[in-house]
Amino acid sequence: MADISFFHYLNSLAGQSSGFDFIVVLVGQYVPYVLGFLPFLLFRKQGWSKETRSHVGFIYAYAIIARFVVTPIIRYFIISPRPFLTPGVRQLIFNETSSSFPSGHAVFFFALATGLWFYDRRLGLIAGIVALLVSTARVIAGVHWPVDIVGGFVVGVGVTWICEVLRKRYLLGASL
Repeated sequence: MADISFFHYLNSLAGQSSGFDFIVVLVGQYVPYVLGFLPFLLFRKQGWSKETRSHVGFIYAYAIIARFVVTPIIRYFIISPRPFLTPGVRQLIFNETSSSFPSGHAVFFFALATGLWFYDRRLGLIAGIVALLVSTARVIAGVHWPVDIVGGFVVGVGVTWICEVLRKRYLLGASL
């Protein structure tokens, strides 16, 4: 019930100002393209070493596993209609009507942020804040319920953490 109330509060912000709506669409639909390239900033900071290339590769691999392997499995078992299918919801971003839980954007970008966190705390924090802004904008825009974002956060962070633990244990031979 709190999820629906919080959604309606955030979604009520849509349609009040064309300037605000523009920002919501910009952040919710176009900023993700910029966020997707954030791991490449490691190259600028750490150089093009084999180790840095490996780090960036693992960051993207974790995000892809979380979004394109784990998320569809969850969506197979949990069907959650999108908010914009509910009467009275203001929709600013047009999206397919597939299940909304967990948010694919939240899964991918929180996984990316978590992966960055393992290698560069500052970039990881920046990516996490931007992922939260993108996710919030998508709720305001009527594409996701707040619980979709929480689920996306849990899946993205959880899958990335598990993958990193496994990488350290089996690829690097480190003890935990």
